[in-house]
Amino acid sequence: MKILHLTDIHFCLNYEPCDFGYKGMISKMENPLIYLKNCLNHVLSKTKLDLVLISGDLTEDGSPEDYRFLKMWLE
Repeated sequence: MKILHLTDIHFCLNYEPCDFGYKGMISKMENPLIYLKNCLNHVLSKTKLDLVLISGDLTEDGSPEDYRFLKMWLE
């Protein structure tokens, strides 16, 4: 059985502008779904997965809109 474990996506539809601390770092990031898509495409080009397990922080702030978008994106 081949399992892919992903964690701590920290997705957010709109990252708040900020110039300092953790929020400052997050606000300067590119959308993590860009990298997640690249990762998934790479893995799927090499092997067939039986299960994808996602744990950790799926969204940055836990808003229903962020969860809804991420769920649709993952499907």
